[in-house]
Amino acid sequence: MEEVVPLTSGSPEAFAWEVLARAYGLRGVTLAPFQHGSINWVARVGVPSASEAPGPPGGAETGSVWAGSYALKRYNPAYFQREDVTRSVKAQHHCFARGVPVAAIVANRDGGQITWAPDASYVLFADIAGGHVVRGECSATAARSLGETVGRAVLALGEPWRPLREPWTVRSAEDTVRRFEQLLGAAERGSTALDRLTVDDVRRRLAYLARHPDEHAHVMAMPMQWVHGDLLDTNVLFGPDDRVRAVVDFDNTTVLPRGFDFMWALMYCIGQRGAERDEYLRGYCEVARPNRDELATYVPLWRYMAITTIWPLEERYLEPERYDPRWEPWCWESVLPESWEADMRALAEWLMGGSSECRGAPGA
Repeated sequence: MEEVVPLTSGSPEAFAWEVLARAYGLRGVTLAPFQHGSINWVARVGVPSASEAPGPPGGAETGSVWAGSYALKRYNPAYFQREDVTRSVKAQHHCFARGVPVAAIVANRDGGQITWAPDASYVLFADIAGGHVVRGECSATAARSLGETVGRAVLALGEPWRPLREPWTVRSAEDTVRRFEQLLGAAERGSTALDRLTVDDVRRRLAYLARHPDEHAHVMAMPMQWVHGDLLDTNVLFGPDDRVRAVVDFDNTTVLPRGFDFMWALMYCIGQRGAERDEYLRGYCEVARPNRDELATYVPLWRYMAITTIWPLEERYLEPERYDPRWEPWCWESVLPESWEADMRALAEWLMGGSSECRGAPGA
């Protein structure tokens, strides 16, 4: 649908009800906003009866909506333009078509997957019930299932579903140094505990980059493909059987080496010291089948990406108009621990020690 003209204004709920009525023919629905979205607004949509939503069951495939539960996402226009939303939706739909456990996208009355409204863009998904794992407390079954799912996702996204244009490039060491020097200057003008912590963290990052000037070139020499880009604990839903029910939130889909998705899910779902990380590796290797040479690139890739990005501290100090006060807790978490370099070495040793799990991979 090309345009929806809201009749009301004010809260996100008011716009959402108008979009649901005009674009999807849904009235009398309930809205229950999710609380964990950091940038975009997402709400569960309850459709009370079939009479409110004509069409056959399985409407996620046909474009019709049936009574039940759905999720409506409003993309924050300060961060997501048309190209960004289109890329995210196409990535999710491609993974759905390839059998990756993701939510089906519900088409609007015009057959479009995205509803372009004057205030923002909206996408309706089939709702999938599930829960999140607690980082570091993942069961062996959940870890194995997550590894398999990440493997399926990277294989699907590695297909030629979209040209390899980089929407978010790997930041060069030179650009990073310039950005961090600006950040350092801004933090030095402050006097809070977070200001002082930020100053120490940025100085440590700058010192690391000075000692390792060639890491950017090494990362850029790795094979690139599309990746999900944000496989953290809140973006993976598990069922009561500890199997992955769905991967959600393809908003950060970008071009990077595929090891990025493996490392992101390891760090933010399993934990780098998680007891079940061996099961996660086994599940991933069974599906993605990386060889030993590929596995050897994963930690260096993660190390460089982690050292050159400080979200949301960069927004807090350098782009305050884009900063959301809800992000304050993540500012503290974004600071690298003193043991960071030693942790990365230990992680690389573990990964290469477990590479025998991928014995069947070509070139292993």
